[in-house]
Amino acid sequence: MNPVITGMGVISPLGNGITDFWENLLAGKCGIRDITRFDASSFPCRIAGQTDFHAEDFLERRLVRFTSLATQFACAAFVLARKDANIVDFSSRTDVIVGSGVSNLGPVMDQIEKTPDVLDAYLQTDPLLIQKMFIGGPASGIALLAGAGGFVTTVSTACSSGINAVGLAADRIRHGKADLVIAAACDAPLNHLVHTGFCSSGHYTSVNDPGAQKPFDLNREKCAPGEGAAVFIIESDRRARARGARIYCEIAGFDAINENTSELYFLDKTASRWGALISRMARGANHVNAHGISDRVVDQVESVAIQKGFGRKAKRITVTSIKGAVGSGLAAAGGFQIAAGAKTVETGMGPPTLNHNADDPAIALNILTKPTKINPQMILINSHGVTGYNSVLKLRRYRI
Repeated sequence: MNPVITGMGVISPLGNGITDFWENLLAGKCGIRDITRFDASSFPCRIAGQTDFHAEDFLERRLVRFTSLATQFACAAFVLARKDANIVDFSSRTDVIVGSGVSNLGPVMDQIEKTPDVLDAYLQTDPLLIQKMFIGGPASGIALLAGAGGFVTTVSTACSSGINAVGLAADRIRHGKADLVIAAACDAPLNHLVHTGFCSSGHYTSVNDPGAQKPFDLNREKCAPGEGAAVFIIESDRRARARGARIYCEIAGFDAINENTSELYFLDKTASRWGALISRMARGANHVNAHGISDRVVDQVESVAIQKGFGRKAKRITVTSIKGAVGSGLAAAGGFQIAAGAKTVETGMGPPTLNHNADDPAIALNILTKPTKINPQMILINSHGVTGYNSVLKLRRYRI
């Protein structure tokens, strides 16, 4: 059975809902702004791809009270995806697979700020804390809203989490293990605890300007964080056609590897395994929605991986990174890439790589810097997660 995407819901720095997200992306709008989620005034990085989100606009007050921000992102995106797919009731053979990175550390930080003595001795705190900090919270929340009775799980592989969740969901459909899979990518890293870690590790930019994130650009420095969620309704093409569903695209393939370098947590600068992974997926593709995180080293290594993966065809492959518009939202960023990729396949339009103003001679890629009609039959979604996770998803234009 061929897995297809029939519904998408997005809570993003570019807007909520797939239509606003896509139109703002094509228009070259930027969702990176000053952080207001917490007091970031003392941090070197004070900007992020932050959403304009009010949970009560999408969810019942009781659910909001019992859940973390990440779970609210995911559940709200599910509500939008369900409407987009025109599904009211889900069968008992509905799975939920969510990709999430550091989603539910926010409630931990909130509790410490409210009751710092909790670190010294046992002190009874918020009885809902355990529910809010549970990494499986977003998957459980979606399953509750959908009445899903199938396989419900969470994938946590840093930035590649969302792509892995969608890839595993497609495999469940392909092998007939589920009637439908709700696949999601979400993250909520904008809190004091997580932001301290990323700033201290040197991952985030100290150039506090909305244009600071410059994928593949000669003057790129580092990335800015981001947040949000994307949810996808995935089912077989046979089932989708039977109910008259709109089909955005087919998920034509998925694969992932771990670089497993001898240097713990460090990138393999030769791009040998990343390039080999792309090579296995490259056949028929003519566009890449790239990881493109705006890091001086990672972007160059990804360019090498794309060149190795496509070989002599690499110069003819168009490449886009959307992170200049939405930030580097960990697992959520992969979800945004898939949403943009599905719309690229559906509409034929390649979105611009925002803030790419000067070509880097060390990066020999055909970077799209403005909305471009490319009419791809097949594209790749590329992702790299810190500690060596590499994942590639292949999307194809659906034809009966």
